[in-house]
Amino acid sequence: MSSVSPEPRSVGRLQRRVTRGLPGAQHTLACASVTAAAVVFLSGCSKATSEQVADGDDPLAALAVSAETHRYTEPYWIEQFHADSAGRPSPWKQALAYCGTSDAPRPGLNAHGNKPNCGAVFQVEQHTPTATARYQARQKAALEQLRQRFDSQLREAQARAGRF
Repeated sequence: MSSVSPEPRSVGRLQRRVTRGLPGAQHTLACASVTAAAVVFLSGCSKATSEQVADGDDPLAALAVSAETHRYTEPYWIEQFHADSAGRPSPWKQALAYCGTSDAPRPGLNAHGNKPNCGAVFQVEQHTPTATARYQARQKAALEQLRQRFDSQLREAQARAGRF
Protein backbone atom coordinates (compact mmCIF):
# COMPACT_ATOMS: atom_id res chain seq x y z
CA MET A 1 0.00 0.00 0.00
CA SER A 2 1.48 3.33 -0.95
CA SER A 3 1.23 6.26 1.39
CA VAL A 4 -0.33 9.44 0.17
CA SER A 5 1.99 12.43 0.30
CA PRO A 6 0.96 16.01 -0.41
CA GLU A 7 2.42 17.87 -3.32
CA PRO A 8 4.82 20.44 -1.88
CA ARG A 9 3.32 23.20 -4.04
CA SER A 10 -0.22 22.66 -2.70
CA VAL A 11 0.94 22.76 0.94
CA GLY A 12 3.01 25.86 0.20
CA ARG A 13 0.01 27.52 -1.46
CA LEU A 14 -2.16 26.73 1.57
CA GLN A 15 0.50 28.13 3.91
CA ARG A 16 0.69 31.36 1.90
CA ARG A 17 -3.10 31.79 2.03
CA VAL A 18 -3.28 31.16 5.77
CA THR A 19 -0.29 33.34 6.69
CA ARG A 20 -0.83 36.30 4.35
CA GLY A 21 -0.55 39.52 6.35
CA LEU A 22 0.59 37.94 9.64
CA PRO A 23 3.63 39.33 11.54
CA GLY A 24 6.83 37.19 11.74
CA ALA A 25 6.24 34.98 14.84
CA GLN A 26 2.58 34.42 14.04
CA HIS A 27 3.54 33.67 10.43
CA THR A 28 5.98 30.97 11.55
CA LEU A 29 3.47 29.49 13.98
CA ALA A 30 0.75 29.45 11.32
CA CYS A 31 3.10 27.75 8.81
CA ALA A 32 3.98 25.08 11.37
CA SER A 33 0.30 24.54 12.20
CA VAL A 34 -0.71 24.15 8.55
CA THR A 35 2.15 21.72 7.91
CA ALA A 36 1.33 19.66 11.03
CA ALA A 37 -2.37 19.53 10.13
CA ALA A 38 -1.54 18.39 6.60
CA VAL A 39 0.78 15.64 7.91
CA VAL A 40 -1.80 14.40 10.44
CA PHE A 41 -4.60 14.43 7.87
CA LEU A 42 -2.59 12.67 5.19
CA SER A 43 -1.06 10.08 7.53
CA GLY A 44 -4.59 9.01 8.48
CA CYS A 45 -5.27 8.22 4.83
CA SER A 46 -2.46 5.68 4.63
CA LYS A 47 -3.47 3.60 7.67
CA ALA A 48 -4.51 0.04 6.82
CA THR A 49 -7.99 -1.09 7.82
CA SER A 50 -8.59 -4.24 9.90
CA GLU A 51 -9.80 -6.00 6.76
CA GLN A 52 -6.61 -5.09 4.89
CA VAL A 53 -4.46 -6.34 7.78
CA ALA A 54 -6.50 -9.56 8.08
CA ASP A 55 -5.77 -10.45 4.47
CA GLY A 56 -2.38 -8.71 4.24
CA ASP A 57 1.09 -10.21 4.09
CA ASP A 58 1.61 -10.73 7.84
CA PRO A 59 -0.22 -13.75 9.31
CA LEU A 60 0.65 -12.77 12.88
CA ALA A 61 -0.75 -9.26 12.40
CA ALA A 62 -3.92 -10.87 11.03
CA LEU A 63 -4.40 -12.66 14.36
CA ALA A 64 -4.48 -9.36 16.22
CA VAL A 65 -7.31 -7.67 14.28
CA SER A 66 -11.05 -8.09 14.74
CA ALA A 67 -11.77 -8.56 11.02
CA GLU A 68 -12.02 -12.16 9.84
CA THR A 69 -9.31 -13.29 7.43
CA HIS A 70 -9.94 -15.13 4.18
CA ARG A 71 -6.26 -15.81 3.67
CA TYR A 72 -4.99 -17.29 6.97
CA THR A 73 -7.54 -20.03 7.55
CA GLU A 74 -7.17 -23.63 8.75
CA PRO A 75 -5.36 -24.91 5.62
CA TYR A 76 -2.74 -22.16 6.02
CA TRP A 77 -2.16 -22.98 9.72
CA ILE A 78 -2.05 -26.75 9.00
CA GLU A 79 0.73 -26.02 6.50
CA GLN A 80 2.54 -23.89 9.11
CA PHE A 81 2.21 -26.61 11.76
CA HIS A 82 3.76 -29.17 9.40
CA ALA A 83 6.54 -26.74 8.42
CA ASP A 84 7.32 -26.15 12.10
CA SER A 85 7.25 -29.92 12.81
CA ALA A 86 9.73 -30.45 9.98
CA GLY A 87 12.05 -27.77 11.37
CA ARG A 88 11.35 -25.21 8.64
CA PRO A 89 10.74 -21.55 9.51
CA SER A 90 7.10 -20.99 10.36
CA PRO A 91 4.97 -18.56 12.39
CA TRP A 92 3.20 -21.50 14.09
CA LYS A 93 4.84 -21.15 17.52
CA GLN A 94 4.34 -17.36 17.52
CA ALA A 95 0.66 -17.90 16.66
CA LEU A 96 0.29 -20.27 19.63
CA ALA A 97 2.11 -17.80 21.86
CA TYR A 98 -0.29 -15.04 20.80
CA CYS A 99 -3.55 -17.02 20.81
CA GLY A 100 -2.84 -19.65 23.45
CA THR A 101 -4.25 -23.14 23.01
CA SER A 102 -7.81 -24.32 22.48
CA ASP A 103 -8.13 -25.51 26.09
CA ALA A 104 -6.17 -22.58 27.54
CA PRO A 105 -6.63 -19.39 25.47
CA ARG A 106 -4.21 -16.62 26.37
CA PRO A 107 -5.67 -14.57 29.23
CA GLY A 108 -6.90 -11.19 28.03
CA LEU A 109 -6.91 -12.25 24.38
CA ASN A 110 -10.28 -10.63 23.78
CA ALA A 111 -9.64 -7.65 26.06
CA HIS A 112 -9.27 -5.33 23.07
CA GLY A 113 -12.01 -6.86 20.94
CA ASN A 114 -12.77 -10.21 19.42
CA LYS A 115 -9.89 -12.06 17.73
CA PRO A 116 -11.72 -14.41 15.33
CA ASN A 117 -8.58 -15.43 13.45
CA CYS A 118 -7.26 -17.31 16.49
CA GLY A 119 -10.13 -19.74 15.89
CA ALA A 120 -8.30 -21.30 12.93
CA VAL A 121 -5.17 -21.70 15.07
CA PHE A 122 -7.26 -23.35 17.82
CA GLN A 123 -8.89 -25.74 15.33
CA VAL A 124 -5.52 -26.90 14.00
CA GLU A 125 -3.94 -27.04 17.47
CA GLN A 126 -6.69 -29.39 18.71
CA HIS A 127 -5.54 -32.05 16.25
CA THR A 128 -1.82 -31.86 16.95
CA PRO A 129 -0.06 -34.69 18.79
CA THR A 130 0.59 -32.35 21.72
CA ALA A 131 -3.10 -31.54 22.09
CA THR A 132 -3.99 -35.23 21.74
CA ALA A 133 -1.49 -36.11 24.46
CA ARG A 134 -2.94 -33.40 26.74
CA TYR A 135 -6.45 -34.76 26.11
CA GLN A 136 -5.34 -38.31 26.87
CA ALA A 137 -3.58 -37.16 30.05
CA ARG A 138 -6.75 -35.39 31.21
CA GLN A 139 -8.79 -38.52 30.49
CA LYS A 140 -6.31 -40.69 32.38
CA ALA A 141 -6.34 -38.31 35.37
CA ALA A 142 -10.15 -38.27 35.42
CA LEU A 143 -10.26 -42.07 35.29
CA GLU A 144 -7.72 -42.29 38.14
CA GLN A 145 -9.83 -39.89 40.20
CA LEU A 146 -12.91 -42.04 39.64
CA ARG A 147 -11.00 -45.20 40.59
CA GLN A 148 -9.76 -43.58 43.82
CA ARG A 149 -13.29 -42.44 44.75
CA PHE A 150 -14.66 -45.92 44.03
CA ASP A 151 -11.95 -47.56 46.15
CA SER A 152 -12.57 -45.10 48.97
CA GLN A 153 -16.33 -45.70 48.91
CA LEU A 154 -15.78 -49.47 48.73
CA ARG A 155 -13.51 -49.39 51.83
CA GLU A 156 -16.08 -47.29 53.70
CA ALA A 157 -18.86 -49.72 52.78
CA GLN A 158 -16.77 -52.70 53.87
CA ALA A 159 -15.91 -50.99 57.17
CA ARG A 160 -19.59 -50.28 57.84
CA ALA A 161 -20.51 -53.85 56.95
CA GLY A 162 -17.90 -55.16 59.41
CA ARG A 163 -19.39 -53.13 62.28
CA PHE A 164 -22.83 -54.69 62.07
